[in-house]
Amino acid sequence: MLRFNALLNNQGLTALNAHAKEAQAAQKIWSEIAPDNLAQFSHASAIKNQQITIFANNNAVAAKIKLFLPSL
Repeated sequence: MLRFNALLNNQGLTALNAHAKEAQAAQKIWSEIAPDNLAQFSHASAIKNQQITIFANNNAVAAKIKLFLPSL
């Protein structure tokens, strides 16, 4: 039990958990604002300085996202 408690208090895991929560929040926002056909082929990574980072599965999706930026 002592090893398990030490694992839960690990600073690396705490930082990883915080990053995962940020990514989950960014993905939720992206899923709400993106058109369905783009949201299923892309995912959000983080929000930093009021900018969201989006990863597209391929170049065609990335180009389509760039076209939709003004309307988002």
